[in-house]
Amino acid sequence: MKMKALKLTKKDDLEYFRKRAYKLIGVDFPAEYFEQGFVRAIKDGQGRIIAGYAIITDGPLRTLSSLPDGFEHNLNESELFELTALWVDPNIESGLPSCFLWCCLSKDFLSLKNKKHVIYAYDLYNKKLAKLYGLANPTEIYRGKVKKLEGNLYASEDVIETVERMKVVFSPVLYFPNFVTKMVFRRKTFIGDLKPFALIKRLTREY
Repeated sequence: MKMKALKLTKKDDLEYFRKRAYKLIGVDFPAEYFEQGFVRAIKDGQGRIIAGYAIITDGPLRTLSSLPDGFEHNLNESELFELTALWVDPNIESGLPSCFLWCCLSKDFLSLKNKKHVIYAYDLYNKKLAKLYGLANPTEIYRGKVKKLEGNLYASEDVIETVERMKVVFSPVLYFPNFVTKMVFRRKTFIGDLKPFALIKRLTREY
């Protein structure tokens, strides 16, 4: 599958990305929020957006804004950036776009030399994401009910974590092969239905 990665700048592309994120993730991100950073999209050979994510480098960050009033943390906000709106088109059968996306993600993280940690949030009851993020040895900041921000359908219960930027940079090499190996070899009947990168593809659909 032919693919290319690019930063979205056209209004139509950004709107399509935002609507797909809403459908797949359930958050109707305000369009102006993406202007606080950039959106990286993966396009196929026909120019269709099949995956992507947003990296927010300038505050206020939604993840921090969602913390309950009065909650104290010792984070240096100037050293943080946020990963959000990460999705892969669930209709894509090949696992290659997911792998390509993670390589692009690590490259973008590498470029953010003035930032030390990435912050993100996920649903408290999403055990698959908890296991996936756990590979990078994150630091948990908060666990519980968060504020309902603009674009959220309801006030959810989330886990908010931070991870050192460089751990994510090396994640395609250090973390995902290890995770996939463990998932594969604990199955009893994986040989007949195993496809390259299928497990990574399945996991990225959860974002």
